[in-house]
Amino acid sequence: MEHYFCEHELPYGQYFLRDWFFTPFKEGTDDHGELEGFVEEYELKKIVDGKEMDFICIFYSYGYPDHYFACVTDPDQTNPTVYGTDHEVYFQEIDEKGSLEEFLDRFMTKEEFLETVKEYLSGKIAK
Repeated sequence: MEHYFCEHELPYGQYFLRDWFFTPFKEGTDDHGELEGFVEEYELKKIVDGKEMDFICIFYSYGYPDHYFACVTDPDQTNPTVYGTDHEVYFQEIDEKGSLEEFLDRFMTKEEFLETVKEYLSGKIAK
């Protein structure tokens, strides 16, 4: 369990919790202009529901897409929409992944993971 549920560089298929803000359209921020020449704010507003296009990265993974964000001005502050994008096409391609609750329901708890592994191994041992 500790081997799988830890920060490391090996691609085991898990997602890593993140909590950094990405504010490419807000003047005076460190990442202002980072998307310049790649995507315009008005283009994101066609996809992302929010007054301002300021984001918080909530997960990183080794798959595609590899970054998952929520807009900090999402109209539903208790259950915002999650969006996925990949470092290869950062915010040039962005897909809605459902509400935060729906997105988190895709994951297993440590207990669910352990039960799944036990069931798998018991099937292997029985053969």
